[in-house]
Amino acid sequence: MDLYHVRGLDLTTNGTYNEPAARKREPMRLKPYSNSLTGTWTKVNGDRYFSDPLSGIFLVTDGGKDPFAAEASIDILRDYIGEYVPDDRLPTQEEVQSVFAEVNSRILEMSEASCFDGPPAVSATLVLIRDLNYCVAHVGSSRAYLCRNGMLMQVTKDHTRAADMYRRGEINRKSKASITASTTLTRWIGQPEGVNPELFQGELYPKDKLIVCTDGLPRLLSEDELLQAIEAGKDPAAVCRTIFERSFEEEDRDTVTVVVISIEKPAETTEGSTEKKRTTADIAAEGLRLADIAAEALASWGEDKKEGEAKEEPLSLSDLDLNNEADIEPEPEPEPEPE
Repeated sequence: MDLYHVRGLDLTTNGTYNEPAARKREPMRLKPYSNSLTGTWTKVNGDRYFSDPLSGIFLVTDGGKDPFAAEASIDILRDYIGEYVPDDRLPTQEEVQSVFAEVNSRILEMSEASCFDGPPAVSATLVLIRDLNYCVAHVGSSRAYLCRNGMLMQVTKDHTRAADMYRRGEINRKSKASITASTTLTRWIGQPEGVNPELFQGELYPKDKLIVCTDGLPRLLSEDELLQAIEAGKDPAAVCRTIFERSFEEEDRDTVTVVVISIEKPAETTEGSTEKKRTTADIAAEGLRLADIAAEALASWGEDKKEGEAKEEPLSLSDLDLNNEADIEPEPEPEPEPE
């Protein structure tokens, strides 16, 4: 398994990477938006995505023409992340390898049980965000991009025959996009000999944006066009809207699935202090507090009602002042008979 560190907008290998000085911890808010648009090449959307800013987990899978393989992969990945990866730090190489190995094994078992239309070949890109850092675990042709200070960088490396040939210098960039090998995967979930994900790690800063997508997006937009869409969008929803509007203009298009994650500082409170990020524990504690208040109010109301019922006694005829017309209901006047 390969590990790369993202420093600024340059990738450096583990051997030449110098750990940065410790940064002051500062609260950050994750603001994501995600969507998927089925292409014209197929009637079935084989992409799936998962986005959870509370846990910092973001996933994109591409099963090609088999949505069941993509759905199963994303569900199993999500489950095993919770089992193998702590929620207070980034995962180690061994933990990521264990997660993908378990997912690959489960998908192969499901394939042997004829759960899919054919041999599964799923591309998957996982993004985990913890405080000021992020990591990307990846196999296949789906991608992750980092946008910072008006610059866009592809964080992941495509695992296709064409991309491997390009990295070996056998073809140039123009021919890489035109040959049929661009769709032939060299690493994927469902690989019989085992899966080997790549792991990328880096730091996050306010105003950064992470884009996780399937290979339909780079087929639709060049990196310059994608950067323009990101810069033009005021928020992640606007970025996705711009991408899908462009996709609708293409008569011949692949399925496009995008998750845009904006890194923002929390809103300032009226006193000028930074609003505290609400965690699951905070929400649970608030719910318990409100439940206790409601229980106390209900108990108090019940006691008051019992005391009131004890004080009230039924009226008897002797209690009425027959000389007081207010105590005696007047008899209703008879209605006039019709003539």
